Amino acid sequence: MNPVTYRYPHYYVGLMQWNTQGQTSDLPAWALTKTYEDLAPRFWPEFKLKPVKDEV
Repeated sequence: MNPVTYRYPHYYVGLMQWNTQGQTSDLPAWALTKTYEDLAPRFWPEFKLKPVKDEV
């Protein structure tokens, strides 16, 4: 079970690490939307995601 964490401009899984009995989880942090944005120019150049507006 990994909590979802928001770090502008993406939601991530794995940013929080579990610590139990002196051991720390080693799962990498990843964001599905960021992975898509990294791969899209090569595999799906015709599809673009709308930018997220930074609201304060």
